[in-house]
Amino acid sequence: MNSSHDLSEDLNSESAREAGYNKVLEYYIEDFGSGELDLVGILAYGLYKRQKRDWIVQYKTLNAGRKPSTQEVYAVTSSYLTEDLKNTLRNRASDILSGYADTYVQAIDPQIRIDALNSEALRQARDIETAIKNQSTFWSQVWVGIVSTAIWTLFITAIALTVAFFGSDILDAIKSIRDTVSSNQ
Repeated sequence: MNSSHDLSEDLNSESAREAGYNKVLEYYIEDFGSGELDLVGILAYGLYKRQKRDWIVQYKTLNAGRKPSTQEVYAVTSSYLTEDLKNTLRNRASDILSGYADTYVQAIDPQIRIDALNSEALRQARDIETAIKNQSTFWSQVWVGIVSTAIWTLFITAIALTVAFFGSDILDAIKSIRDTVSSNQ
């Protein structure tokens, strides 16, 4: 980047004034032409332009509406072409952007929290759904059916054997069991 002295000479050159080209923007934006957006630099340039405008308005007020000459404007604007003032304006711009970001985050914080809770609830619901699906697959249901059928078959078989062994009357079976137990004693 040009030094402030070189830039001052470029700004004051007759060809720059005739072309209406202002290199101050390039001075405030770091990596000008890189394609990256230097928002701090753009805002710093805006602060420079506002201060320049305020000075011109004040000058007109103090001088009965007379506009400052090109040399007078140059004398004031060249003071903004120092590294210290550039850094000061960039720092102010950075503070403004940080303040805006903080305000924005505070404003949307409740929505962020709601979205986060909804996302967590949705994740938990999906986990439960997956667990249920894993537990109730076709083959697990087949095994449950086989086991329950086997248990039921054993129960019915036990009843059938009991009836065949003791006769058709359950009360006779209970009486036989009681008699057998009493005779063994």
